[in-house]
Amino acid sequence: LGLDALKERKRKEEEERRAKREAARAKRQGEETKREVEDEQALLECMEQARQDADGDERVKYEAALIVRIAVKFGTAGVWMRIAEARAHGANIPLDPRRIYLLAHPDKCPLPEASDATAILNAQRPPEMTEVRA
Repeated sequence: LGLDALKERKRKEEEERRAKREAARAKRQGEETKREVEDEQALLECMEQARQDADGDERVKYEAALIVRIAVKFGTAGVWMRIAEARAHGANIPLDPRRIYLLAHPDKCPLPEASDATAILNAQRPPEMTEVRA
């Protein structure tokens, strides 16, 4: 009788631990999904702001403004991935990281945030740029 009670208690404890793990996993996935939606919305806001920058000043190219806005918005945490996502959304951003640096460089882009964007791009090493499927 004592052995059966011990086995039953162990089974219940294991089931409670499993339920807690599943709840934690579901919570993490919910947070990840929420973060992905927020990042997508932020990227769309960057694209809209870049469009306004390009329309407001003929010296500003849309792609340069977009790179600057993405770099300032996302910082060093995933800026290159966001640039690739913007390319997947249809932005005409080059695959060559050096050309991306040139677009955001303060000498080429008259936006006041261009120097910050260049520093952010330099702080994170660019990945091998390839096409991202949307």
